[in-house]
Amino acid sequence: MAMTDYPYPADFFEPLPGYPVKYVCQYAKKAATNEENLAEQIYSIINVYYNYTGQLTDNCFTSNCTTPSPIQNDDEDIAWNWQSCTSLTIQICDRGGDNDFFLNTCDNSGDPVSTNIKLCTELFKDIGYNNNFYKLHDVTIRYGMIYNTTSNIIFSNGNLDPWSAGGVYENSPGIMEAMKNGVYIFYMLGAAHHLDFRTPNTCDPPSVTHERFQVVNIIKCWVYKNCTKLPRPIPLSDNANWQIPNDCQFIEHGYPWGYTKCHEMIIL
Repeated sequence: MAMTDYPYPADFFEPLPGYPVKYVCQYAKKAATNEENLAEQIYSIINVYYNYTGQLTDNCFTSNCTTPSPIQNDDEDIAWNWQSCTSLTIQICDRGGDNDFFLNTCDNSGDPVSTNIKLCTELFKDIGYNNNFYKLHDVTIRYGMIYNTTSNIIFSNGNLDPWSAGGVYENSPGIMEAMKNGVYIFYMLGAAHHLDFRTPNTCDPPSVTHERFQVVNIIKCWVYKNCTKLPRPIPLSDNANWQIPNDCQFIEHGYPWGYTKCHEMIIL
């Protein structure tokens, strides 16, 4: 739910209201008087994710609800699954302790490599997937782990996105040197997972709208040979005094994503 904490209703994973994390807080504002009451609150919160529309006739809150299903004939799903099964190592678990309020499940979740291979063998069994497809060090070999020799990359993160904890920032190794060579860092307040990649919406916070505009101009400078100086990034809006509109509408064919006139860009 936190990944899809968008300012407008969306169905990226499941149909959810706008800013769903804030929405579910209504079910936990009062202190529970007993364990049954506490369970009811947790149920109401979880049910927003699994059945916000109220169309489901049954409830499922066990681990089986989140077990990945066999891949569908969907290019986007297949592409992500294939990338995860060939070059990414991701361990999905809860560390507990000072990190979050869940129990520590990482110590008992098994080796992430063998777990991934087991899942991927099932996902891609039709093409004979085996552990030879899995390249554990592919990212390191292809791109390295220090950014001082990189160029022409835009790293963007939103503070509402749980994945932002693993993002690239100005304190990442070698990144300050790379920023002299067309590498940019953007941190958007009020933005969840890849909100800047989604279709522009009238309810997008100013930080996201401003980031999109800068990204367009940066890429234009990379592409067109007549651009001799890289744009210097402008600090994004802090969304101060911004209020989300009552009516959220997608902006189709708007360039550059909500702006009607050229926005100032600082040139190095």
